[in-house]
Amino acid sequence: MMSLTAQMIAQRGYHLTNLDDIAEQMDLSKASIYHYFDGKEALVMATLESCATYVEQRLTETAAREGTSAERLENLIRTQIELISVENVDIARLFLQSFDWPPSIGDAVHEWQRRHGRIFREVIHAGIESGEFVVRDERIACMAIQGAMNLVPVWYGNELARGDTKVLDDITASLMRIVIAAG
Repeated sequence: MMSLTAQMIAQRGYHLTNLDDIAEQMDLSKASIYHYFDGKEALVMATLESCATYVEQRLTETAAREGTSAERLENLIRTQIELISVENVDIARLFLQSFDWPPSIGDAVHEWQRRHGRIFREVIHAGIESGEFVVRDERIACMAIQGAMNLVPVWYGNELARGDTKVLDDITASLMRIVIAAG
């Protein structure tokens, strides 16, 4: 149910997605949805929370792996791109596009975005502290990497979905240049 809800919201937006359409797509009655959720906002919040938790868990596990900051950041970039370009393209759309969320959902989305960014910033900060990374502003470096990653599904989604690892390697290497000093 949540995967379909995520897909519908990503395609139509929050206000153009309704429980009738979700129920119809799932071949359920609207009453069946109300059995589990108080309404559309509760279903959407549960969907977003599930997506955010999954992504945060995957990225946290990736960031915690042994290795240098450069290796950890490279793995984070690869994991993020795979998540949003191969595993579930709709995840990124839910957190990047402004859907004119109701305040409670908008506040939660903003918090999930902060937590997501924090994972990348902590690895970048560790790399600066260790001398592996040379950047003028770690916040800008983080935003540049994340911004570019979030457009990868638009630019290279088809190649990545077909398993083109050369594209993934090239993108990762290019994004690593943001923090690695040329030498």
